[in-house]
Amino acid sequence: MMNFKNRKGFLLLEAVFATFVVGIIMGPLFISQNNILLHLSSGIARLQRFYLAKDFLLQTVIQQANELNAQKNIEKKNEDPAVNMTFTQEPVGPNSALNGIPYLEKAQVNFGWEWANKGFSDSVAVIVFRPPKQDPA
Repeated sequence: MMNFKNRKGFLLLEAVFATFVVGIIMGPLFISQNNILLHLSSGIARLQRFYLAKDFLLQTVIQQANELNAQKNIEKKNEDPAVNMTFTQEPVGPNSALNGIPYLEKAQVNFGWEWANKGFSDSVAVIVFRPPKQDPA
């Protein structure tokens, strides 16, 4: 700070220089914070859709456990958050280590969504033991 005859204070050049230094220091911090929050929000969105798919998978498996003629393919569209889910049920594959165990089926939900104009997809699967149903008659 320079002292003049009639007043004390900062020169305009000193104030501009101080603002420039603060901007140089704070700019990368703001950019880092933005990137961290962007990655965090996309991870939370993916986790939320994963929980929706898992819930849909378990509800469908439990619902079909009581039915004689269960559907093998079911589709569901969720609005908020926007996600398309497809339930499929099929016997365990021939290359699986569980192939020798009778009455095992693989229940799977494939789900897809868009985030920041990019398409993403993932899947959730469980192995279900489903012995043949008999009519109670």
